[in-house]
Amino acid sequence: MDWLKGLDDEDILSELEKIARSHGEGDWWEKASRAEKESILKGHQEYLDGKGIPHEEAKKMVSSKLIMGL
Repeated sequence: MDWLKGLDDEDILSELEKIARSHGEGDWWEKASRAEKESILKGHQEYLDGKGIPHEEAKKMVSSKLIMGL
């Protein structure tokens, strides 16, 4: 702590400030709204129930909708 208190190097202080800020932001889940959390949990349960769509198929569906929308 004494070493930190005595720091004069602006580069090091700047990096330490970035680290402190990134750790102070908390978990993204805690910032998600109730509706967002419910949607994520619903999707996860559907996946567990075998109701999911394979990733490649989903990519094709989204891609075709994007192309048609242009």
